Amino acid sequence: MGIVELIAETVKTIPGMRLLVEPETNILCFTTGDEVEMQAISRELWARQWAVPLNPLVPTGLQHLRVYVHPLKERSTAQEFLADLAEAVLRVRSGEGARP
Repeated sequence: MGIVELIAETVKTIPGMRLLVEPETNILCFTTGDEVEMQAISRELWARQWAVPLNPLVPTGLQHLRVYVHPLKERSTAQEFLADLAEAVLRVRSGEGARP
């Protein structure tokens, strides 16, 4: 399994997270469907040094995270990101997430 597939499959296992589309390239987009949660998750990831901006989906405005997977990154980097993403979602859902 490649890094893109690893991220896609793991995102699907995080409660409430979903892919917007199955990735066909090195770009993944995912959301919870809740704008407030997505803003907090984005802040949590930035606090952990992951530059993952929040993006609105045109034309609906649905907030989502867009991740670009660099082909030279190590699998361990993806695993570290996924652990931080899962922890960020858990913290936000428990009300402990990063504040603006």
